[in-house]
Amino acid sequence: SAAMQLPENTFSFLASTVLWTDGKPCYMNKMSIEVEKIYDNLECAKRGLIPVTSSSFVGCFVNLHYGRKVGLPIKEFFIYGDDSEYTLRLGECAQGYMDTGSCIIHKMPNNSKLGIAEALPERIERYIYDYRNQVYISRFRKKEKRSRLIMRYARECIKVLVKAKGRKAKRIRIIIKGYCQGRKFEPVIERE
Repeated sequence: SAAMQLPENTFSFLASTVLWTDGKPCYMNKMSIEVEKIYDNLECAKRGLIPVTSSSFVGCFVNLHYGRKVGLPIKEFFIYGDDSEYTLRLGECAQGYMDTGSCIIHKMPNNSKLGIAEALPERIERYIYDYRNQVYISRFRKKEKRSRLIMRYARECIKVLVKAKGRKAKRIRIIIKGYCQGRKFEPVIERE
């Protein structure tokens, strides 16, 4: 793999290319590619290492040199965004890459990301953590403007009104409650 040729401690994480059973990119595991950094890392890109800002934990190799510096993934995040937040944190130390020469087939039941609008009624409650964690990431890792996040959540509410099959008010309350919790959420980042 081209990653083996990287000088020591020049990357914070390496992520495999995650495909679904049909060979197409796995929607749940798509990475945030840093297009502007491809030219800064052109030699790496030529070898199949694409600069990314974050990745899922599916096929993710963490450089422990940086893992020790940033601490562990936030345990309260588990199930939504723990991987994104952690790799964003690692990326603040050194570049992360998607290795196109390393592929993993993620055998999920279907290749889609179900949001709160599509969620089954018994799974609605858990989305509060998704929205809360997104707000935390927006505040501390992405430095996203609050107005942009509010607009994204407003679009989610509209999607619920248009597409959800039942429990629309409850779904919207979860979005709003997750947003409010995320504004105050201050989890501890544990060290080894």
